[in-house]
Amino acid sequence: MKRGLVMFVLVLLVGTGGPTDIRAQEATPVTGADLGEPVLPPDAPAYGLTYEAWIARFAQWTHSLPAAIHPAADATGELCGLGQAGPVFFLAQAGDQEAIERTCTVPAGTALLLPLLSASCTTVEPPPFHGRDEAALRACTEAWFATAVELTAVVDGVAIPDLERYRVQSDLFAVALPVGNVLGVEPAVTQGIADGYWLLLAPLPVGEHELRFGGGIPDSGISTEITYHLTVAEPVVLAPADDSLAATPPA
Repeated sequence: MKRGLVMFVLVLLVGTGGPTDIRAQEATPVTGADLGEPVLPPDAPAYGLTYEAWIARFAQWTHSLPAAIHPAADATGELCGLGQAGPVFFLAQAGDQEAIERTCTVPAGTALLLPLLSASCTTVEPPPFHGRDEAALRACTEAWFATAVELTAVVDGVAIPDLERYRVQSDLFAVALPVGNVLGVEPAVTQGIADGYWLLLAPLPVGEHELRFGGGIPDSGISTEITYHLTVAEPVVLAPADDSLAATPPA
């Protein structure tokens, strides 16, 4: 299966009445989510968007970066913060690597979006990842999950139960693919649908954490797993020296 079930091939989002180019950087946190729960429910909005919309924004981030510097191909985690902003931090999958560990620092107070197992179909790729319209794109992604799957999600040593309930198919998305994009096609504007199993975690406390997640399709021989060693840290604010504030420009 292409790119390890296209483990990091997702794209951008949606709108009402048609696809809209919305950047992850525009996201604004709002009240209403029950942040006391470790995993936010897939049937309720969080930070002003649905799961479907957050998946699409994850996809925009994924497709806005060239393959040569893509976080999904990063072996260490040094690229994990590339292009990240807003109330939700995206953790890339293992890409074509079956098992990998990364070290990453995330800002305190941000939620985490984890793709356990995912695939996408677009209007610019050849079959079996091609769909000419929304209905065909949805059918295309559903076909990848027609058989049983195996899912893993462990946060600080605690396994998350009932992972099958987090199957979500995105809204119709639209995105401009850059030169050297992860789809391996010429730069273009594409539409598509992303599908799979996703977790949106409430912000973790400041400190060190370990996340292990992934998934597989036994009938296809596909399996991937990634471990993130996370440091959740307060943003660093650089203050001027004490005497600098006393300086007064002459009249």
